[in-house]
Amino acid sequence: MPIEYNGTVAEHASVREAVGIFDVSHMGKVAIFGTGAADFVNSIVANDLDRPNGLTFSPDESLLYVSDTGEPKNMVVFDVNDDGASLSDKRLFVKLSPGASDGFRCDVQGNVWTSAGDGVQCFSPEGELLGKILIPETRCANCCFGGPDHTTLYIAGDTSLYSIDLDIKGATNVS
Repeated sequence: MPIEYNGTVAEHASVREAVGIFDVSHMGKVAIFGTGAADFVNSIVANDLDRPNGLTFSPDESLLYVSDTGEPKNMVVFDVNDDGASLSDKRLFVKLSPGASDGFRCDVQGNVWTSAGDGVQCFSPEGELLGKILIPETRCANCCFGGPDHTTLYIAGDTSLYSIDLDIKGATNVS
């Protein structure tokens, strides 16, 4: 059953047993679902984004990155509080150019690999642009790590799927 963003949650065993699942809606809200099977929660943890679209955790899950594909087309980062169910200290992580961040993941060093208008851009944990992987398409929609060693970056363009082997592993505990 689907999860609705109006404060109700469908009765579904896999959802009820989830712990600390964050999700985004295109209504400007970041919601957290679940603190345990017996104590299911559906609460808004951030509601001041225009069009939240993608999210991922830092490798140690102390930070939550959220892309906003509405205005001003940036990526913000929150501290995840010790309770694992609330956020604090929202701040700008990067203003992407060209395009907007859609899908993104962290590597084991905490660098953020994000889709952009020209391909994939990689940022340090401090938000410094480290490099780009350009693709011959109008835009890049998403990227994720995979492969036997988790060192292959898969990239979804407008019409094609690409892969590139990297010298760094993707963080395996990110959602």
